[in-house]
Amino acid sequence: MITSPEMWSLVPFWPLLCAAAELMRQQCRPLNDAVAPDTVSETIVSGYLASMSSTLKTIAARSVAHSLDANAAGSPSSAGDHVDADERACASLTLQYGHRVAAVGFMERYPALVRQVTHLLANCVSTLGLMIERLLADRRLLAQLGISDSAELIGVKALGDLHQHGAVLALEFDDDAAVVYKPRGMALEVQLAKLLDWLEESDFGVAPRVPPSLDRGSYGWQAFVRWQESDSDHSVASFYRRMGGLVAVAYVLRATDLHFENIICDGQAPVIVDPECAFSASDWATVSDRNEPEDPYKGTVLHSGILPNSIDRDAKNGRVDYSILGCFGDRQPPKMRRTLGFDDTGAAYFSFSEVPASLPEHLPGRHGASVPTAGYESHLLDGFTSVYKRFLTTQELLNDDSGPLAGFASCRVRHLFRGTSFYGKILWELGHPDAAQCGMKQDEVINTLWPLDSDDRPAAVGVFQAERHALLTGCIPSFEGAASGVDLVAGRQRIDGVFTRSGFELVKQRIADLSTEDLALQREIIRVTLGIPFIPPNARATTSYAPVEVDAPVDRSDVLDMARSIRDALDCSAIRRHSPGVWWLTTNGHDGKWYSVVPNTSAKFYDGLAGIALFAGYFDLVAGERSRFADELERAMVAEVERALDRFSVPTLARQRRLGAFDGLWGSVYVAACLGASKGDHRLLAWARDMAAQLDQGTEHMPGWDVIDGASGVAALTSALALRVGGDTFERAARNALETTADRLEPVLRHEQIPAGMAHGLSGPALAFQRGAVLFPHTDSRAAVAVVLEAERSQCYWDERGWKDVLLDDADNPDTQRGKNESWCRGAVGIGLSRAAIAELIRGQGDGNVSKSELRLLADEIELATRVTRPRGFGRNHCLCHGAMGAVELFRAVGTNPGSADMSTRLFTGAVTAGRTTGWLTGFPGDLPSPGLMAGMAGIGYGLLRYLEPDSVPNLLILDAPVRTGMPPMSDKGRAT
Repeated sequence: MITSPEMWSLVPFWPLLCAAAELMRQQCRPLNDAVAPDTVSETIVSGYLASMSSTLKTIAARSVAHSLDANAAGSPSSAGDHVDADERACASLTLQYGHRVAAVGFMERYPALVRQVTHLLANCVSTLGLMIERLLADRRLLAQLGISDSAELIGVKALGDLHQHGAVLALEFDDDAAVVYKPRGMALEVQLAKLLDWLEESDFGVAPRVPPSLDRGSYGWQAFVRWQESDSDHSVASFYRRMGGLVAVAYVLRATDLHFENIICDGQAPVIVDPECAFSASDWATVSDRNEPEDPYKGTVLHSGILPNSIDRDAKNGRVDYSILGCFGDRQPPKMRRTLGFDDTGAAYFSFSEVPASLPEHLPGRHGASVPTAGYESHLLDGFTSVYKRFLTTQELLNDDSGPLAGFASCRVRHLFRGTSFYGKILWELGHPDAAQCGMKQDEVINTLWPLDSDDRPAAVGVFQAERHALLTGCIPSFEGAASGVDLVAGRQRIDGVFTRSGFELVKQRIADLSTEDLALQREIIRVTLGIPFIPPNARATTSYAPVEVDAPVDRSDVLDMARSIRDALDCSAIRRHSPGVWWLTTNGHDGKWYSVVPNTSAKFYDGLAGIALFAGYFDLVAGERSRFADELERAMVAEVERALDRFSVPTLARQRRLGAFDGLWGSVYVAACLGASKGDHRLLAWARDMAAQLDQGTEHMPGWDVIDGASGVAALTSALALRVGGDTFERAARNALETTADRLEPVLRHEQIPAGMAHGLSGPALAFQRGAVLFPHTDSRAAVAVVLEAERSQCYWDERGWKDVLLDDADNPDTQRGKNESWCRGAVGIGLSRAAIAELIRGQGDGNVSKSELRLLADEIELATRVTRPRGFGRNHCLCHGAMGAVELFRAVGTNPGSADMSTRLFTGAVTAGRTTGWLTGFPGDLPSPGLMAGMAGIGYGLLRYLEPDSVPNLLILDAPVRTGMPPMSDKGRAT
């Protein structure tokens, strides 16, 4: 039954395969009598087994390769000659295990693996047998799906993963007809077809389609859909209008997992071939959270998986997009095949080779090419709006017990707790030779899925048990239940009380919550995300405005008005629904060229609540006002931090990299302490100290060392707070963070590639250690400063290239370094700010232990930083992290040098002048939303406040604390008195 060399990993199991094949031939005998000759029966069995072999190969390959005597089949081939490697492996294994005794010996060495293979083959046999039995019983009914009585079955192929209840199969007949068999009921598809027909009655051409389906209770049949090219631009426009309707239907029905493989274009419309994950209730599952309010992401059109969104699959594929509207061209996931190779010694190894991709079937095509959404956005938005308004104007009818949705209540739907690819990785690990030999080793792999707090969540234990049973039998776990139910079934196991609310109830709630405001929000999300796939790869690094230097300073009142406009815009764009707090749409950037738009509800300092709260709070202080907006953000930030601490232990948050200064909870402590000190708000300052005491328990568990989410960021901010604000709590936290930073840096300092910069380089730790030297003068912090500075200086060119950025592509190319933009995160701006702050601390301390040569080196580095920043730190955008507002801070920090203070004003005025002309440019291209602090609008506003009050508004780029502990008190009208 080994029909091709690619199936080499199944050779040692040939006795089991032959036994399974014989059982399948017997199952086909009724077919032979009815419609098919014996030769076709053999073709059916071999083709079916080949299509089902993917999981078999996944779990068997590692152990079989481990036992492979490659040299028995000839001399080693080149690593890239995978076809030859498969042939050699197949030939070698046939020699090794061609005799039954040898094959049995192999299986005796790997009993755990054999149990998996045996269960999997038994599932394959029962799936085929049950399908044939049902096919014979329903043969006349299949005429409804285009299958004639005289058509002969000539092939059976698996279309998806093997689950406990079987697999979806495609049946091919000799008249070129085909039908799909699904081992589950088709009531969902039948009801969905009725709903789509109802939508078509009000606006023809707006609804997607589902294939004609025949529900038979516990199983069903469906017409096989083939991709068709669109015959005109009108057909393409029709497709995208119906796609907009699909986005609306998926949103209202809480459908998920609508990735590109679950849709087929029939030339004019998207056809939904797998809608089984509708009526999602995952946010209300007792297995995954403690009845927290719904994640805002799942309350938007993003959750269905239709709209463009990049997903980092793994190293072999890079970043790809599985969404329906984003998966095309370079964004399309390549089809990868795990292949075998041999090194020069004949030892086997695995690699991945890419299978040539065909034209994607989920998008329309014209003249042999895919037609993505560009140019058809208005059609999609029109379709979405039409269907949404239809739902909006019929809310009472839809939620009526006899309305269009009533029939869905008893439909069986599928719920996802983990992705299929995740389970695939578990199966691969279960095939490791050690695990294949010992069931206990397999249990160790599967036990990584064991739920935390299992005593409080019995349903989570039930889910784990179902996962374990499925994986040990070679299957992908599948969880199903009635749309109106809260219990699930996995195989033969029933799991009670998985949900606190049913998906059907949640869909009714969503329909009741539909509104014109929500329609506007969802339309905006669609509008923004549709443009993501068409952003040029280098858009973020491209010069966006002409940098100028303006001698005349900008008027103070004008700067305050600009900051006020930003504050008001952030207030207006804040979303106060689908969540107990406040959130914004924001952009995530990946690898400098991939973008995704997500609801950001986090309390992060970098791009979340904490950073925006800092800007809003200091705007009130500078303007002498007290706004509802600033108070609201402060409360939301505090609530988000306390919610995180209520859900997770501090060590767990630390290990999850959620405690950092810019990317974690310590950022909120910094914001609260700064605002509390500046406003004289003892309540807020006390909260900051209390949180610092709690978060300090996790410092030793932090895996990273950098400023963004590692220990040095915590050390820098806590030491600054200890020095400026005072308090034993901050001092203790600083000591612990400095010790952890030193520990985490040891392997970094031994590495050849030393990272330079403030965010991801050694400038952050250097500044933290210098503050530690001031705070704890009798420790090794001063020596640590010297070591870290020396290491970072090894990356300095001392010319126009500045410091080497080891994170750049082609980093060793001098032209790459010479042409890079200088920024706070990875360039001269952050390095210069660090050196200026270190020099100021030394001068303020009067440290006689610092040599004159070291002071000269610091001065030289500061001069170099300003020299390379002036031509390459401006013109890109206006943000703090890698834009003009951050670059201006460098010149402001070295303002004691002759001309530097004037220079900072000229550069700031030039950037503001450009902002007035072009509009403010954030750290993301185009009009992608970016409300946050470091790369977004809040940071631009904060830069404006720093220009107005540099002594009162702390320099957050060095995590400085307020110089003063209060500003003028406020009057009842909100103006300073």
